[in-house]
Amino acid sequence: MTWDFSIYPELTPSQKDIIREIGLTFLALQGAEHVIQFTVSFIFSDDGATTWEAILAMESSDRKKTLGQLVATLHKRAEIKPDFKERMDAFVQKRNRFIHSLFNEPEFLLDTEESVSKAHAFLMDFQEDIWELQNIFMAYNILLAKILGIEHSIMKNQPEHGRKHIEQTWRHFTKAIDFKRK
Repeated sequence: MTWDFSIYPELTPSQKDIIREIGLTFLALQGAEHVIQFTVSFIFSDDGATTWEAILAMESSDRKKTLGQLVATLHKRAEIKPDFKERMDAFVQKRNRFIHSLFNEPEFLLDTEESVSKAHAFLMDFQEDIWELQNIFMAYNILLAKILGIEHSIMKNQPEHGRKHIEQTWRHFTKAIDFKRK
């Protein structure tokens, strides 16, 4: 059976805009989660991962973890500044709310201009968090590329906007995570 959308009223322009914004937020979130997972797996790898094969096996297992599990794994593998820990915890809560329940909450049903406005405010705040956290984790990946001496080959294969994004991310590097003392 196909869904009969004709039973619903036509979407208003603001409802169409917020649906677009939901999609953009979701795409940005997927990118951020991928960068976080890569950073946890490859840069803050487990003490037992001393070979490339061990890191790849760990990356495969890390890929199956939820964002909350990845953050918990990062806590085990790295030293995290307290203010950044709070930001990550708040980010995970917002992420879970966005994915699992936000648009089932009465004030976010998108059936009134007020609920659309509230959803827009939530999404703008969440997108800012996504951007900030993704850039912090991405800077660690850039640092790894610099250490490995592959930064220039990565940069030359980027489109102009990609190079500018990498340069901007690096300029604003924030040391929020450190390696555990051994």
